[in-house]
Amino acid sequence: MVWATDKREAKFCSWQPYTSKDAAIDFIQNIPSNFSWCRAICVDNRAIGSVSVQCYSGNDKARAKSAELGYVLGSKYWGNEITTKAVKVTMW
Repeated sequence: MVWATDKREAKFCSWQPYTSKDAAIDFIQNIPSNFSWCRAICVDNRAIGSVSVQCYSGNDKARAKSAELGYVLGSKYWGNEITTKAVKVTMW
């Protein structure tokens, strides 16, 4: 999995880079359950990142009806407007 094993990407995320295939498969199978909506970003039929929406569930009433848009992308693909295109295609 391109982004979950990427040390540069992991600096910005809450996980350590995965080093085994089994750990990456577990991540792929279980990460969508943490979000209200989650989709893979693919290039040439290969997942290189993801875009997701997570509803806010804290006690702050001012944010009670808000959500957070998030994304991850393998560093090899940074700077190519891939996440911008993915958000536009999936969200609008």
